[in-house]
Amino acid sequence: MVVEFGSGTGVFTEKILEKVSEDASAIALEVNPAFVKETRRRCPQATVIHDSAVNTARHLKSAGVERCDRIICGLPWACFSQSLQDQLLDTVQEVLTPGGKFLTFAYLHGLLLPSGRRFRKCLSSRFEKIVETPIIWKNLPPAFVYCAER
Repeated sequence: MVVEFGSGTGVFTEKILEKVSEDASAIALEVNPAFVKETRRRCPQATVIHDSAVNTARHLKSAGVERCDRIICGLPWACFSQSLQDQLLDTVQEVLTPGGKFLTFAYLHGLLLPSGRRFRKCLSSRFEKIVETPIIWKNLPPAFVYCAER
């Protein structure tokens, strides 16, 4: 089971669906109704739920599973309050299987913001193993991916 936090317009959703095996399931959660509509248009085969990622456990149970193996996240962590960062990371801890992976990207300039630095510290305090990809300088703005394993 793969869960996407924040499908946006479905760019990552499309790639996730291309990569998951035939016996895997995937759901995407998105709070913005316009993005939900666009993701559903772009990826009609996707299960896109109009709800906050903090409610992931409820939606997994509705799908007949307790936990997921991967969480792929496109949420703007540096824009979130400490409370929301904590709620979302609590959700990740609740629903991710042992050995499961949480992948999320961050923009380099976000590390200049207190909330971006706080997110990095929160991630480090919750996961024993975190790998950061090299910075993708060709991306505008430059970005990298955190890959955390539970």
